[in-house]
Amino acid sequence: MLKFLYDSIDFTKRPEQPKVKLNSTVKQEFEIQVYQKYIKQKIINTLNTFIGKKVLIIDQFVAEMLTFVVDNDLMRENGIEVTYHITSEVISIKAQQVIFFVQPQRNLMKRIVRIIRDNQLQQLQIKYLLIFCPSSNVICKDYLEKEAVLGHLQLKNFNFDLIPIQPDVLSLEINNAVNQLYIQNDLTILHLVAESIQRMQLIHGKFQNVFCKGNYAKAVIDILKQKPVMEEDEESNESKLYSLFIVDRKIDLITPMLTPFTYEAILDDLYGIKQNQVVFTCDDPTIAQLKDKTLKLSQDSIFNNYKLYNVREFLTVLEQKRIENKTFLKTKNEQRSAEETEQFVIKFRQIQKEHNFVLDHYIVSTYIKKQIEQISFHMQVTNEVNAILQNKQKQIEQTIENFIQIEYPVQKVFRLLGLYCQMFNGISSKTYDHLRRELIHVYGFEYIYAIKNLEKLGLIGNKIFEQPLWERIEKPLRLINADIDPIEPEDMSFVYLAYAPIIVRMFEEIITKNGWSNILQTIKEIPGEIVIQQNPNPIQSNCYVIYFIGGVTYGEIHALRWLSLRYQKEIIICTTHILSGDRLIDECLK
Repeated sequence: MLKFLYDSIDFTKRPEQPKVKLNSTVKQEFEIQVYQKYIKQKIINTLNTFIGKKVLIIDQFVAEMLTFVVDNDLMRENGIEVTYHITSEVISIKAQQVIFFVQPQRNLMKRIVRIIRDNQLQQLQIKYLLIFCPSSNVICKDYLEKEAVLGHLQLKNFNFDLIPIQPDVLSLEINNAVNQLYIQNDLTILHLVAESIQRMQLIHGKFQNVFCKGNYAKAVIDILKQKPVMEEDEESNESKLYSLFIVDRKIDLITPMLTPFTYEAILDDLYGIKQNQVVFTCDDPTIAQLKDKTLKLSQDSIFNNYKLYNVREFLTVLEQKRIENKTFLKTKNEQRSAEETEQFVIKFRQIQKEHNFVLDHYIVSTYIKKQIEQISFHMQVTNEVNAILQNKQKQIEQTIENFIQIEYPVQKVFRLLGLYCQMFNGISSKTYDHLRRELIHVYGFEYIYAIKNLEKLGLIGNKIFEQPLWERIEKPLRLINADIDPIEPEDMSFVYLAYAPIIVRMFEEIITKNGWSNILQTIKEIPGEIVIQQNPNPIQSNCYVIYFIGGVTYGEIHALRWLSLRYQKEIIICTTHILSGDRLIDECLK
């Protein structure tokens, strides 16, 4: 599809690198299940503030978070008779105890006031507990006091902390972190990040080395310095943690704008993965068989074995699996001994379950392949590649204008415009004014605020950096490499066809060189503070942690997993939330 890509790159001969098998694994010693148990017990203890039967009223965010760690049976065991969403029109309360578990938002406080007053009109004697997630604020308390209901409420704060969403990924699941940090300048999240790092060290021991890049990353280090120092004990000398890299999303806004081509990453880009599930509601006839179906990915053996594969290679694997499974199932009527029959039945059940996974993913990957072959998608990716190669600047500008005229999804338009501005250090005033007028004319006046937010983020504008950045970092960080085997890649750039994510390349230096001595001058070129804290006599460990403030993309997760396989290091990925290009833009549209 993108043959021109290989013709466009000036290759320099690099030493041959070992190939990496994408469906292999690395031994894991980091006890990620500890977090699951900790959060579960923390929820139980909080709900049991009220002993006995109670009604739980939650918002959408809390509902999503609870699905990660507790089930309905556990809730019932701890006295929750019924759970309501706070926006439900009818909330029938028969218990004498009610727990509100919500985010500190004014509109939710209004709903709580209305529920309490309705119960007072019915002369119901009810005790109320209001749990703020993650913490209360002055606006909410003042509003409740003004409405004369604060005295009826017992208040508590609850922070979910890092939630394991995959064996190597922990997330705070603050799904509007970009908006809070970069648009609203709300720094509460940084305290939650610092607390989670402190708790991690309490469980697993102190980090031997700490690196950070970006202003918010530096702020987290400063917060940690102000917190009480953990007591030294014997376990701290046996730390499982070697190096921590805290990174601010703002130092790299290029990567989220690009289209990834590994299966899990492009599945998230097109459909969105939420709580390790994909819900298909699309009316497209090519996936009619999956309409209103939910793919539960955590228990899906096919998905977990091949999610790092390029989508085309994954389709080839699925075709082979289909043929193998059909061939095996045809042998079910053959004569066998009792022992052979027993083994056949066990394998038959496994194959049958696997065959269902294969069929579902075959339908999805076939549709993704058709999407990739569409002219609009081809234009989008072609211009992304032209941008990272700094080619055909006028053609990219014209494509952005054409996308606006055909009312292409606004997220894709802003992604291409954002990538252009990042790569070419902004856009000329004349062209920018013209594109803004066209955007507002076609998509509506409400996008004036979206443009302002994206400018505030530093994604788009007349001038992004003091000096053009890309040409100063591209070669030292080896960001372009198209000559890659997609099945057993020698470099992480297989995720984005030819581009290696900036942050992951920086992390690779920490793993291979134990620091940034070789690329420190290059890293200084990227805007944002740098902190390096290295132990002169470190205790060797195989576990590295990277913490993204402002979100990580599945493409970056896959590049990090490639690093883990390539160097046989255990890499734990922590983040405020999982990000994609569309979701980043959506956060700025609010």
